[in-house]
This record gives sequence, C-alpha cells and structure tokens, in this order.
Amino acid sequence: MSKRFYGTIKEGKINFQSQTRGMLDEYTSTKFKDGDIVVLNVGKSEEDITHEQYKYLYACVYKPLAEHLGYTIDELDEILKYKFLAKFKGTKHEFIQGKSELNREEMAKYIDSCIQFAAKVGVICQSCPI
Repeated sequence: MSKRFYGTIKEGKINFQSQTRGMLDEYTSTKFKDGDIVVLNVGKSEEDITHEQYKYLYACVYKPLAEHLGYTIDELDEILKYKFLAKFKGTKHEFIQGKSELNREEMAKYIDSCIQFAAKVGVICQSCPI
C-alpha cells in the first residue's frame, strides 16, 4: 500500500509543509521497520488521477457492467484490476497495481480497457450524467 504526500520544489529540493513532514514521518514509523527498503516516486501533481475519471469509471462503466454481469461494483473492481492491472502474472512476483498508483494517462488507458471489455460482453458504456 502506498500513500501520497505533497510538497513543492524550492531550489531543487522537495519542501514539505511541517504538518506534511510530520505525517510522512508518522506514516513511515508505523508502516515500516528499520532496514525495510521503500520506493519514493516523484511526479508533478497535475499528473494525478482526476476526480472526474473516478466518477466516470464508477458511474458510467462499472455500474452498467456490474449490473449486466451480476456482480457488485466492488467485486467487478477487483476482477477488472486483476485483468488489466496485474503485473508479473503467473510468477511468484505477481501483484495487482492499485488504481491510486496510476497517473492520469494510465488511468485513462485502464478506463479504455474496461470499456472495451464491456463492449465485448455486450455493454455499451455511453456518456452519463456524473
């Protein structure tokens, strides 16, 4: 599981607000033990997934597809994440990447994959009021 912390760049260095820095320290001290290896991903915040992408995915793609297939939205979410976001399938290193780890472009590709899957099973995902 990963968590996002936001800062700004000042003179080439990451600058966290003191509150954010405290939350980062608290998070790492409760989630990791000494010697754990962690990964820090750095990117521009405008690359984050938008709220509109989530709203569209759940209201216009997941909802009609789940109803058509007889799953709950949560069950469908797990199925489609495994289908499209699983990494190293069939190996001992297999894992499912979380949607929150995707950037805006990757989320758009995930949504497109879900729409194409829906079309294959007879569900047309049209625009809907969100």
